[in-house]
Amino acid sequence: MNQPALFSTPKRTTRTPGKDDWLKTLLENKTGGFRAARWERCNTCQELTLHGMDADMCAGMVTADPTPLSPQQELACMIIGRPTFTLKPRGQAYELHDRRDAHKHGPRPPDHKGRTVIPAHQCGARFPGFIQRPTTKETPNAEPDF
Repeated sequence: MNQPALFSTPKRTTRTPGKDDWLKTLLENKTGGFRAARWERCNTCQELTLHGMDADMCAGMVTADPTPLSPQQELACMIIGRPTFTLKPRGQAYELHDRRDAHKHGPRPPDHKGRTVIPAHQCGARFPGFIQRPTTKETPNAEPDF
């Protein structure tokens, strides 16, 4: 004799790590855009900086100087313990990526491989130079997204 089930069992859904919609929405609301670095002024020295998350998972909020570094300047940052970040243009903004893994490969200078590398912000210790805001190709007759 088969008795009907007292409770319905919920369907199992497969979860992909790092893809929770509620978490992504929460981070977008808090940061103003998931992974997009914002241009801000330092509260102490009033210098223009980039402020954003430094990774896709287990990220922290960081502030960086928008000054490109040569491999020798990045090596100087490694010696004094100043973090560096790789910039990735994304539309009208940048993404910051932590370069700690690039520093783990022995005494040789890190290889930029054509990427723009910038240092963490330190008041009063800015390198010369300045990065430009990324541009996107826009067609004048394109329909708006809204």
